[in-house]
Formats: sequence, structure tokens, C-alpha cells
Amino acid sequence: MYINLKYYAALLLSIASLFVYAPDSEAQSLIEKTLSNQLDLPDNHLSSSSALSSLLDSSNTTPELAQKPKTAIDRLNSTFPRYAQSPEPSSPPPDKSQYNLFNPTPKELLREFSTDRPNLATSPITVDAGHFYTETDVVNYTRKGVDENGDTTEKFLFGSTTLRAGLTNNVEFRLLFQPYNLVRTTSRGTGEVQKSAGFDTLQPGLKINIYGNDTYKKPGDTAFALFPFINIPTAQKGLGGNSVEGGLTTLFIYKISNELDIEVNVELDAIKNGASDGYHIESANVVSLDYQITPSLGTFFEIATRFNNESRFGAIATFDTGLLLNIGNDTQIDLGAFIGLTHGANDINPYLGFSKRF
Repeated sequence: MYINLKYYAALLLSIASLFVYAPDSEAQSLIEKTLSNQLDLPDNHLSSSSALSSLLDSSNTTPELAQKPKTAIDRLNSTFPRYAQSPEPSSPPPDKSQYNLFNPTPKELLREFSTDRPNLATSPITVDAGHFYTETDVVNYTRKGVDENGDTTEKFLFGSTTLRAGLTNNVEFRLLFQPYNLVRTTSRGTGEVQKSAGFDTLQPGLKINIYGNDTYKKPGDTAFALFPFINIPTAQKGLGGNSVEGGLTTLFIYKISNELDIEVNVELDAIKNGASDGYHIESANVVSLDYQITPSLGTFFEIATRFNNESRFGAIATFDTGLLLNIGNDTQIDLGAFIGLTHGANDINPYLGFSKRF
């Protein structure tokens, strides 16, 4: 069966342009140029097989059209270059196993500044060996409208700080201390106000990166770490518990894209029973989406839960969000809030923080 080849070729190229070149008007004009000037077709009818052979012959293609992407994948890669696969394999990370607390990692080999605040999720990335982070709540306010006794409780933290020190390339020591905590309780029945203030609980711990410290860079990468810790009962009366407690947290992160990461923390804690001897196990879980708006400004959205706690209100769940602003390569300012979703959670917990790498 014979057809008019010019119309057939035009139809095929028009359809192909929708998938490969759309919405590129320049490519459309080049196609028309190819049809009118470069495709040497007789006036009489030809077979479709001869037409396709002539159409696909590179000698009948303009140089301008030859420079255009040839496939839909090429077109996508040229339009979205950050998702295109690199033709060269990524180079292996440098060997930093020789560095430790007393032999610091050189500045040119430092990882990106990666803090563990302000969200509740903790990153599996550790501090480089021989370097230090300070991560501080400049001010932190918590309010619970109805506590376990039916009263209103407000808590003010000033200067609560986590010190992080890189012991080796994959292990860091960390110490949380809260130098001043003010708790104010207002009786709903009488309106009487009681205050307690002073030093709060001390929490030392280790973060041990299992993998991903120096390879977590591009979409599809993951990292994983373990975070054991203990709570030392240094809090003054009315501010915290008076027993040693502890826990273990697994830390996981997945890079969805260059700007978006998801963090997942699963934690098991040994908590002293409130009304009897012994301990019980509580589970705390966090899922956080971290988004980099610009190279210096980021945000996060997370859900945090705690189960098997002894509160008469039951499980705790919060929705948390905030902003992070990096100033240079070693300084971060952040602000945000944790918002209670259940009766067991605090109603609101806004904060302002500051972090620094040394």
C-alpha cells in the first residue's frame, strides 16, 4: 500500500516532537526545515519503508537538529540536569581513619555543618574527629494547660546546651546539660503559684555512626547510627527525676533529593516507675522531613510520639516545625515550636536556638 510520504513524515515528526522536543518551538522549526530542505523526496508516491530509511539517515539531518537531544531521556536530563546520571562514577571518600580527638580532621576534609537541633530527630552524621559543636537553647518555653494534677504548668529553659565532641571519624561524645530551669505551677483551684528553679538533668551519650558519614551526599544515599545515653539525676527538687535512666536510639536518614531528606528515629528508654520500684520501657519515635529552601535557609516538619508512658492522659504526640538559618559554614540560628496533638503532650513549646562549630 502506498501513501503520500511528505504528509506521513510530517505526521510522524509532529507526534515525536510532542514526546521528545515539546514544548521547544525551536526544535519544531528545525523539524520543518528538515522536511522542506533536507529530506530529498520525489514527487511521486514511495513506499513507507523507503521513507523511514531516508528519514532516519543522518545525512538527511541538519547540523542544528543533530545537536538536539535524541531521546526523551536526553531531553529530561537536559531539562533537569540535577537528576541526570553522571557519566563518571563518584570518587571514593577520603580515608579519615587516622584522625581523632587529639589529631583533628583538617579543615578541607570537614563534612558539612550538621546539627542535631532544632527538631527532635537526631541525625546519624557525627562531628568530625577533633572538632566540637555547641548547640544551645537560648530560650525555651513550654506550657501545659492541664497537667497530671489538673494545674497549669509552665517551664522556662535558659542556656540548655548539648556539647558534641568528635572522638574519631565515626564516634562522637555528647553531653546535654541544663544550667537553669524554671518551673512555675498555677493551681486551677486556688490560683496559688509555686516555683522551682535550678540545675536540671545531665545526659551524657555516644553517637556511633555505622555507615554513611562521608558518603551521604546525593539523592538515594542513606546513613545509620546508634545513640546510647543515660540520664544522671542532677536536677534540683521539683525539676526532674531522682533516678538513673537511659535509652538507645537508632538514627536513620535518607536523601530523597538534593533539597529534601527524611529522618527516622526509633528510641527505647528504661524509665523509673513513678508509683513502684523498678523500671518500665517507653518507646519514642520521630519522623522528620527536612527541606533546604536555599543554601543557607532550611525548614522541617516532623511528627514525634511517645508510648507506654505513665501519664493518665496516655500517649504523647506532637507536630514540630521551624526554620534554620546558616551563617557561613560553622554557625546556625534557629527558631520554631513543638505543638501538642494529644492530651498527654505539652500544649506549645516555642524556642530560639544557636549552634556553633569549633
